[in-house]
Amino acid sequence: MHRTLRRPITASLRSILMVVGVMAVLGLMVACSGGDGAGDQEVAQQARLTELRAQRDALMNTREEIAALRERLEMAESGEMDAPGEAVEGEETEPVDPVALQAEIDQKDADLTSQMEQFNADVVAFINDSAPVQGEPVPDVLMQAFALKASEDILLAKEYITQGGDYARAIQIYEDILAFDPNNAEAQEALAWAQDMRYMNEERFSQVENGMTMDQIGKIVGVVNYRNRREFPERGVVAWYYAKNADGEAAAVFFRKKGDDYVVYKADFNAVTKDDPNSGEPS
Repeated sequence: MHRTLRRPITASLRSILMVVGVMAVLGLMVACSGGDGAGDQEVAQQARLTELRAQRDALMNTREEIAALRERLEMAESGEMDAPGEAVEGEETEPVDPVALQAEIDQKDADLTSQMEQFNADVVAFINDSAPVQGEPVPDVLMQAFALKASEDILLAKEYITQGGDYARAIQIYEDILAFDPNNAEAQEALAWAQDMRYMNEERFSQVENGMTMDQIGKIVGVVNYRNRREFPERGVVAWYYAKNADGEAAAVFFRKKGDDYVVYKADFNAVTKDDPNSGEPS
């Protein structure tokens, strides 16, 4: 079957995102110690915050490296050669080895997962350790740490959407962020977009045309939820079901294998109805 997920959502990634719940209750936490050595504590907190920023920078660098490698892999898989680098007389540019490139991507993905786990554990520990004494204002260092955590969680929420079409989980993450920081503009914008994309509407679905590939459909009408992808091997069909509402109704796009890809042969906005549990079968 055509590969639609570039980087599968792993159990470790799901467990990382669960820690976002600490942010919603941050204002209720109480520190255990008093104010002795407050100056030294502030210096130590600033130093630790600098380390957390460096960890986040390393995360972003790894993401950029993976994106560049994936772009090269797409070129190799499509038959294109790498763009030549600095010319060296007497040497020829060698074609990319897709197998070796995929292995490098897999290793970078594993490194990224490890980095994410460590960063999230460290920033949550810092947030807990820096909690204000009850009744006192939230210190600036804590807000800065929260901003780092929120930015990372927004990226991960978007990854839930782009890799698995899980708008509901992403929406919960955005809402958790806004519960503590209602003025977070990035989370507000991401939440509004996810809420708009969560359910399929007729106008958006009307852009589906026969002959389109899975990649094209994902870009045009949105990524389908990974739970709503079904295979019908006996018919050589793959179906994607896009929820229209919370009542179980769904639009469907049906694909058949053509060459090395799957292409649309039928689209039905009213494929699944709440009154007919057997609706939605491919024809």
